[in-house]
Amino acid sequence: MTDFYGVVGTKIKSKGNGNADFGVVGGYLTVFVKDYRSVPAELTSGDRVPLGWVRSDAYLDGDLSKLFFDDMGTAITLDIVADETVFDIANALGTNTIAKLATAVDVATAAGSTSLLAGVATADKHKPLWQQLNLKFDPRVEIQLFAKFTGDPGTGNLSWKIIGS
Repeated sequence: MTDFYGVVGTKIKSKGNGNADFGVVGGYLTVFVKDYRSVPAELTSGDRVPLGWVRSDAYLDGDLSKLFFDDMGTAITLDIVADETVFDIANALGTNTIAKLATAVDVATAAGSTSLLAGVATADKHKPLWQQLNLKFDPRVEIQLFAKFTGDPGTGNLSWKIIGS
């Protein structure tokens, strides 16, 4: 598994409001990350594109937090996942299985978009990120989110915004 950060070989870390074009809206919502990446041709199944860092206690807005994508080729899907290798997250996970925020998003048939919380049950969309990820307690860390590909995508672009409070 390889992580691709923007231009091949250049690691870019979006943290906090680093790429936001506006900060607070109405005193409640904040743009945590607003960014894009060109998907390199050498990206293969299991590789990840980092979407950014979000506080574990953040409440993501499922309507406004979106991933936009080009047609990536035949039989290609992606999941929105968290980096579970961080010790604090692994410790908070215990024996639970980490949940995916979105599962098997079809990026093969046409360009489109999806909510970053497409895989979260409606009854859980109001919960903080750590609960949506099925952690046993809040690890009080920033969690890195990724788009993880299944299948070998062709070239294309991803654009996203992560908005919450």
